[in-house]
Amino acid sequence: MFQATNCSNNSTLGGTITNWYGFRAINNTTATNNYSFHSTQALGATRWCLYMTGTAQNYINGNLGLGVTVPTARLHIAAGSTTITPLLLTSGTVNTTAVAGAIEYNNTFFMTQSDAVRRSVVLAVNATKTAGSPVTDGFITIRIGSTDVKILTTA
Repeated sequence: MFQATNCSNNSTLGGTITNWYGFRAINNTTATNNYSFHSTQALGATRWCLYMTGTAQNYINGNLGLGVTVPTARLHIAAGSTTITPLLLTSGTVNTTAVAGAIEYNNTFFMTQSDAVRRSVVLAVNATKTAGSPVTDGFITIRIGSTDVKILTTA
């Protein structure tokens, strides 16, 4: 259901506009499945189900599922496949100041804990890295399949 509202400029009548909606869907509850916005756009090089080019921030209240129809977390991402990676960080410049809780990537993967100290996370095949190098103080070895992988740690 699309709801059109009176979009006249109340300021000409001496009033103030508090909320202005470019598109607003009302609370639909009459059907078995109620969609505020639904797109069936087919895949194509220049086709988008949702495309926003504005520079304003976006706000979503509730859980967001990417490839998940019943998300159980604020951001719930579906598993990958042989052709789709579930999460990909493009290499770029890290923040000037470390931000607690941030995950950053500039060809080195960084995570920052609540103390706002940026720490690198390095994954390497067992035979290629050893503890005690200038950037590490140890490692944890994890076996993935038949390969030992070291997760290097920093102080």
